[in-house]
Formats: sequence, C-alpha cells, structure tokens
Amino acid sequence: MLQDYTLKCLSSSFVLFLFFSATPVQKGKFIIKVEGLRNSDGVVTVALYEEDGHLSEDKVWAEFHSSISGQKSTIVTDEIPFGEYSMVVIHDENNNGKMDFNLVKMPKEGLGFSKNPKIGLSKPSFEDTKVNLNSNKRNLTIRVKYF
Repeated sequence: MLQDYTLKCLSSSFVLFLFFSATPVQKGKFIIKVEGLRNSDGVVTVALYEEDGHLSEDKVWAEFHSSISGQKSTIVTDEIPFGEYSMVVIHDENNNGKMDFNLVKMPKEGLGFSKNPKIGLSKPSFEDTKVNLNSNKRNLTIRVKYF
C-alpha cells in the first residue's frame, strides 16, 4: 500500500515537473507591405522558407495570399515560431497559383525577396534574404520587380 502511494506521488511529481518545465514556443507575425506592383490584377503570394530547401518550390514552409488595392498589398502572416526566414513575393497577375515564365525561363510576373536584394540571373542566397522574427510583430516592406 505504501509502495502504491509512493509510486503515485512520484508519478504526480514527474508530471508536474514536465508541465512547469515545458517552455512555450514563442511566436509572432510578419506584416509585409508589398510595393512596386504594376497593376491591381490577381493576387500577391508570399512564400516563407527556412534555410533548409531555400527557394525550392517543394520546400515552402508556409504560404500566404492577399488581394491588391491601388497597386499595393499588405500580408499579415499567421503566428509562426520565432526564427530566421526567407521570403519570396510573387505578383500572380493571372491568379493561376504559380509563377509564369517566358521562353527563356525569365519570370513574366512580378517577383521580390525579403531584404530587397539585387535580382540578377540567379536566385539570391538565404543569407541575402533572411529576416529574423523575434517579437510578436515584425514589419517588412518588399518591393516587386518585373523583367
């Protein structure tokens, strides 16, 4: 009987220890102002990446969409865990859910990246585009470019 009581006390103590020692994951939101849109057609899509699989279509960590008004758009993400992220903004003018390319594989629609790096013939690196989310809200402005 004493053994059962001791076992129950130890079990309860362990459960309480786990409950109080668990650290809640800190989360926040990005508020992304998108500028430089050439028209108000379609939608704006923001894809978030973690370093693993940076800018690979099949490695998108999260995706958010927004309408366009007056050639501008603002996207507020869901709450996501604090950390470093890279973002790609696509002006999906024809609202077909993907980036359209011309015959030489250049984007036909607007494109932008977090931290607004110069866009050349290759994709920018994670280091060139990473932004840190470490508060409940982080404001960013991303400028879209067309080729």
